[in-house]
Amino acid sequence: MGIDLVPIDPLPNVRTFVGDVGDPAVRGAARDAVGGLADIVLSDLAPKSTGIAATDEARREQTVAAAIDALPDLLKQDGRFLVKLFMDPGHEAILARLRTLFTDVRTTRPEATRRGSSELYAIATGYGRHDS
Repeated sequence: MGIDLVPIDPLPNVRTFVGDVGDPAVRGAARDAVGGLADIVLSDLAPKSTGIAATDEARREQTVAAAIDALPDLLKQDGRFLVKLFMDPGHEAILARLRTLFTDVRTTRPEATRRGSSELYAIATGYGRHDS
């Protein structure tokens, strides 16, 4: 199952929804289509860049926050979450938030990431099982 703002080419065995992950109705339709909460949520969301650093940073943080905010509607207890982050000034705060929701949070930067990119991924496991 996938959610995107624009239609994507059909994929085998994947049901896609056009909409905003920030919209509870879209999340509900997606959850219902897969028959309940998911074991894993993957988020590769990224907003369009404006070229204005402060605006782009704020939009990237808002996009990640929307994905995290969607988790109660999409992810099972003990589930896993993979999310694209950017090494903006706010990325440590995002990681701190994830650590309040998951038992383990790690970051990785795939070898395929292009040189000079600020992308990295957070891998979070144990949703809803934190010790804080």
